[in-house]
Amino acid sequence: MKNVIGNILQELLSEKGSPTKKDFSEMLGISVKTLYNVVDGSSELTINQITKASDILNFDILNEYNKRIGKEYSSDSKMSVAKKIPTNQQATLTFNFGILPEAYDNIAAFMIDINALALKHGIKVL
Repeated sequence: MKNVIGNILQELLSEKGSPTKKDFSEMLGISVKTLYNVVDGSSELTINQITKASDILNFDILNEYNKRIGKEYSSDSKMSVAKKIPTNQQATLTFNFGILPEAYDNIAAFMIDINALALKHGIKVL
């Protein structure tokens, strides 16, 4: 299941009406070379870049990623949930961690587990 994100991007960018790889990479803030490296599996995007790519392409890349690795997950839109929770009731928590390349495919499952655990404690992850 390596290079799932790269395969998804390749498919989306091949669709009629999609931006060119040059335009897409500029909108995403990466070089065309980096985009080609992501598509061929020799480079990876950050979660922020994947989220931005989803916004640019108007497609939920993370949800598609989860489907392809067998971890279907349905969540409210990040923006619609954020609008329902008043700003003064929101908090930011940042995770900084290193991941071995062979563990990369487990990130989505890890985040789903965190969300499920948070919900048990009455916390909504946006």
